[in-house]
Amino acid sequence: MDDAAPELDLVARQAELRALRQEAEEVVGGVTYENFTGVRKRFRDLVIKADVGILDVSWLRKEEHTSRGTDLSRARAKELRQLDEEFREVRGGSDAAEQPAPAVEE
Repeated sequence: MDDAAPELDLVARQAELRALRQEAEEVVGGVTYENFTGVRKRFRDLVIKADVGILDVSWLRKEEHTSRGTDLSRARAKELRQLDEEFREVRGGSDAAEQPAPAVEE
C-alpha cells in the first residue's frame, strides 16, 4: 500500500492542479473582459468628445459665415441707400426722373 499512496497523492494533486488552472483561466478571462470593457468605454467617450469638438468647430464656422453674410447684406443696403441719396441730389430732387418713360409706339 505504500506504493499506491504516492500515486494517489500524485493523482489528487494533478486533479487539484487542473482545477486551479481552470479557476485561473476563469479569473484571467474575467479580468481581461473587464479591461476590454473599460477600454471600449474610454474609446467610445473619446470618440464622442471628438465628434462634439467637430460639431463645435462646424457650428462656429457656420456662425461666422452667417455673420459675414449678414454684415455684407447690411453694408450693401447701406451703400444702396447712399447711392440713392446721391442720385437724388444729382437729379436735383425732381420727381420727374422717377416717373416711367413714355412708351414708344412703332
